[in-house]
Amino acid sequence: MPQTQRSHVPLRWGSTTTLLKHLDQDVMRVVCGAALEITKLYYLVFASLYHLFGLLRYVD
Repeated sequence: MPQTQRSHVPLRWGSTTTLLKHLDQDVMRVVCGAALEITKLYYLVFASLYHLFGLLRYVD
């Protein structure tokens, strides 16, 4: 979609809703990506701590 065409269209409620919907999709994609990265990070930390405590338990 060309940007020049959008600027000529007066901002009505419908176009604003469409704009927000597209923005919402982008935001959701970013949030989901960030949540996935954080989940992977927490999983790595949890796995590392679990193995560390397991090794400490075997040492005792």
